[in-house]
Amino acid sequence: MLYDKMLQSTQIIFSQFNNCQQKQLYLALIFSILLGVLILFLYYYSKKKRIYRKKLILIGQPGGGKTILFNIATEKKIKRQQCKSDVDQIYEFPINDNYDLVDTPSIEFDDSLDKREAIIKQFNKYFKLHSYHIERFYLIVNFERTDIMKSSCLKTYKYFKKFDSIIDIVITNFQLSEDEIADKEHLLQAFYIYTQDKQKIHFVRNDIQSEELKQMFIQSANRVDLQDDYLEMGEEKEIKNSQQKQPKQIFNGKQYQYIEEGNDS
Repeated sequence: MLYDKMLQSTQIIFSQFNNCQQKQLYLALIFSILLGVLILFLYYYSKKKRIYRKKLILIGQPGGGKTILFNIATEKKIKRQQCKSDVDQIYEFPINDNYDLVDTPSIEFDDSLDKREAIIKQFNKYFKLHSYHIERFYLIVNFERTDIMKSSCLKTYKYFKKFDSIIDIVITNFQLSEDEIADKEHLLQAFYIYTQDKQKIHFVRNDIQSEELKQMFIQSANRVDLQDDYLEMGEEKEIKNSQQKQPKQIFNGKQYQYIEEGNDS
């Protein structure tokens, strides 16, 4: 009934125009519909693209330089809250067409139990939403005495231990080193307990530029872990052994068939 009334009203409106005007009106209507469909498609595509972007997540204790690195790479100027009672938010920003860099609040041992639980709940909610899109974690630690650095790493690492295969360590303020070559070798050995892959430990000076820092994140995210290489090599070895055995099995089959034929004769 309502549809009939709408159709009748439309016909009355169109009858007030001549043929030329009606054609123009039809074309305008069709164009509006197509434009609306295009806008909806672009909106859906952009939303889907945002949802499925890969996440590079910065984690670490306060003072390590997470937010500083985030600001340099994204050219933003966010500031973390200093109030102990408030739970800070998670920030993310694209650094190229595929990756978002994510700055997270610190989980501090000195925080109240309620605040720690609130931050962990915030992390879990974010991880649940992006569980299939987390590409890598970066544990940020400030360059200082080795035992202090290891202690700082441990305070954060214990919460993310199940992600250890995709955790890189970034050491900031490395310009403070008096002997960078010796300190690098020493720290690579010191952080062996967290990762055996030296390529997963990065050293950053405070004069690093935005593009250089972005490339460091992107290249490390694109890098295949050594354990994946070993797995692939193992699979290739198994395939190779299988291929080597196959001709022998075929040969034995033919030999057995030949013996049977000989016995029949």
